[in-house]
Amino acid sequence: MDAASRKGEKFVCTNCGHVDDANWQAARNIKAKAVNQYRLLLKTTTKVRQDLPKPRQLILIMIKR
Repeated sequence: MDAASRKGEKFVCTNCGHVDDANWQAARNIKAKAVNQYRLLLKTTTKVRQDLPKPRQLILIMIKR
């Protein structure tokens, strides 16, 4: 990623034109770097949180080394 990809609150890829929220994209980049650097294996699970007034589905990521 280069500095030209950031347009305020938006991320606009200078290679392919992909547009996304800049903060979400930054979080994805940090996660990918951590996974690669520490050789982590991620397992995604889905659960429903029942203790809210309206039940909500959560996506949990478990990190294994």
